[in-house]
Amino acid sequence: MGEADEVTRSSARRRQPQRPSPVLHVGPSPDGIGGIAAVIRLFVVAGGPRRPEGVPSWAPEDRFWGVLRVPQVAAAICWHALRHRTIVHVHLSERGSFLREGAYALLARALRARTVVTVHGADFHDDLRRHSRLVVALLQRMDCVVVLSVEHADLLTAAGVKATRVSNAVSPGRRAPYLGRNVDFVFGGECSRRKGFDVLQEAWSHVVRESPHAKLVVLGPAGDVPVTELPGLAHRGPVPPHDVREALAGARWAVLPSRREVLPMFLIEAMSEGTPWISTAVAGVPDLAEEGGGVLIPPDDAPALAQAMLAALRDGAGRSLALRSREAWEAHHAPARVLAQYEAVYRRVESLRRGDRRGTGGG
Repeated sequence: MGEADEVTRSSARRRQPQRPSPVLHVGPSPDGIGGIAAVIRLFVVAGGPRRPEGVPSWAPEDRFWGVLRVPQVAAAICWHALRHRTIVHVHLSERGSFLREGAYALLARALRARTVVTVHGADFHDDLRRHSRLVVALLQRMDCVVVLSVEHADLLTAAGVKATRVSNAVSPGRRAPYLGRNVDFVFGGECSRRKGFDVLQEAWSHVVRESPHAKLVVLGPAGDVPVTELPGLAHRGPVPPHDVREALAGARWAVLPSRREVLPMFLIEAMSEGTPWISTAVAGVPDLAEEGGGVLIPPDDAPALAQAMLAALRDGAGRSLALRSREAWEAHHAPARVLAQYEAVYRRVESLRRGDRRGTGGG
């Protein structure tokens, strides 16, 4: 009788659903600023049965590119890999960050942890071109590679790496009425050439000549482009994420004339606030334009940007685009939708048998 009871209990245990593997996110501090930090923050705040945690591999104020954090990050990966059935989710950017976080991904893989990487870097195509063998070898060892744009998915497919595309998500906006917003344009990002801030300033000098009462708010840290004193331009410097959302909710348009991007969180945040945007046709930005709510211009083209901004001031398209922008956020970038896509990734990785885990790179 005792033996029969034990067989029954053993069968019952096998029938019980297995608890989902926890997830450890490796990347910038979730409390920091920037797109990758916002992504990790979304996972950690959402919580859920996977009990997501973030271990910061660097922060903007770090010296020596985060080297002093190596013991802490490596210890966290070892602890989770050896004591739990943890999925290690590493967030890769570009250049030095790709090497730093890539090393952590290889450590997790060496410890037989199921390893997912998301490629965020705007200059990733340069890394792939210059260091093709290194990048491909690293990514092919991962259990799954996630990218944010069709462009990056195509690049990796051509290089022999399977990739899964999952978009970025942001939390819901305030649904502020479009009428009554008192700022014409808001720019969010580093005042740099990469973000096209020099193009924006040149375009703005044309805009205010034709529309002297126009207002532009600039949110972001100083970069390699000095901020020029121009009529109607207010530079507030770096601000917390909440203040960025407040500014977007009070603006008629967002503007981001970047030369290089992946999938800008600033534009997705604008969409969540029902704020239409003007941006350049680079990387994943055309994907956002196809979803609705934005206007595309060529990169590095100040006259085209000025024309688009003046047209935004003159016509009534902003209100209808605001509605389409919010609808596009709900359809493609709401947290529940994106987290469900990542849950599918995690389940697929969990289902891999040890013999199958030879480093598929995704798929």
